[in-house]
Amino acid sequence: CVRVGQPGPPPSTTNVWSRKLSGGKVAVVFLNVGATVAPYVTCDETCIKKTGLAGKAVTVRDLWLKKDISTEERLSKLTATNLPAEGGHLMLLLTPK
Repeated sequence: CVRVGQPGPPPSTTNVWSRKLSGGKVAVVFLNVGATVAPYVTCDETCIKKTGLAGKAVTVRDLWLKKDISTEERLSKLTATNLPAEGGHLMLLLTPK
């Protein structure tokens, strides 16, 4: 699943990666390899559909903070904001409710 939000760095510098895990969970990584901060990077509806969780209720957990950061009743998109330059990232775990 790769989708880049606009405006922001050129598409070649930001990515969204996902992987299905056991129990219906999905790991999602937002990555910025550009030389500037990415104001926002979005996994939009098309991207979310690829995870198999579109429209479902999920708990969103930040894997680095080790805490749940939101609950989405009907998942349609996810956005990472202000990803630092040169390797800035956000790692999330989506768990169906």
